[in-house]
Amino acid sequence: MNKDKLKQVIAGEATCDEARQAIDWIGTDEGAAVLEGLIDEDARKAGETYIDAWAPDAPDSMSRDFYRRLYGRTALRRKMMMAAAVLIPFIIMSAVALFFAARAGVFTPTEFVEVAADKGKHMQVVLSDGTTVELNSGSRLRYPKRFALFHRDVSLDGEAYFSVAKNSMSPFKLTAGDVSVKVTGTKFNVDAYTDQNFIGVMLDEGSVTLVTPKKEIAMKPQQYVSYNKQTRECSLTEISTTDNQHTAWRQNILNFHMTPLGEILNVISRERNVKFIVKDPTLLKSRFTLSSNNEYTAQILRDIEAVSNVNFEFVEGSGNTYLVKRKR
Repeated sequence: MNKDKLKQVIAGEATCDEARQAIDWIGTDEGAAVLEGLIDEDARKAGETYIDAWAPDAPDSMSRDFYRRLYGRTALRRKMMMAAAVLIPFIIMSAVALFFAARAGVFTPTEFVEVAADKGKHMQVVLSDGTTVELNSGSRLRYPKRFALFHRDVSLDGEAYFSVAKNSMSPFKLTAGDVSVKVTGTKFNVDAYTDQNFIGVMLDEGSVTLVTPKKEIAMKPQQYVSYNKQTRECSLTEISTTDNQHTAWRQNILNFHMTPLGEILNVISRERNVKFIVKDPTLLKSRFTLSSNNEYTAQILRDIEAVSNVNFEFVEGSGNTYLVKRKR
């Protein structure tokens, strides 16, 4: 797609495929820049008199909303208002333009896709905009098969690492329970399993805004925010570049620092697809520090036994169940 082809689409002289490509292209930084250039060209040709003469013929509510969303996002608002007098009749009011937009799928219902990583497995997903998502075990991601022009919204239940493709015209928004993360292009990790009482967000690169029911937090690289689901309060921690505790799962490493045994067992259960029977619930509150990249579940449990006050006993005939007991 290029400037000349975009002009053809605006004029209604392009094919359906070219119209669809143009819609995708103006959602990118390159396409947005070219479109802005066309707007500037027409703005220089348009005058206040022409705008005043055209103004009484206001577009309908759908057209006004489309115009507002398309042209209301840059600092060149005045120039775009002038250019609107030239472009709106062709882009929005023209029956030909609307025909191509409809054929390109702009007005069709959004089709969603839902993917899930089974327990004991990881999964990588590439979204339509080039964003990559690495799903941890037992995680579920829901996203539109085709993103809208002005926003990219997805939802997560579980844990995932996002490498978001940059697109300033179409912000990326992740929703996980009570919180959301807004970005345009960055790398971050979100830990938001339904069965745990917190949601954790760790920023690797770029910048994100964490939105909670009580506040918004503008995060910087190497910061970790933990949101308590019960109190709805947040705590922010600065982390070092060598601290991989929150993303160790991507290398199949189990990394815990003063973590309650209950949380450790939940993580191992998801990561290794095993079950635990705990008859003494007081054991679950004991905190331990452990890092293990062992391939075998039995050896990981031996590592926990070495630093804790518990023993693990395999339940014969269960396949993957262990009984957790206090050491004697």
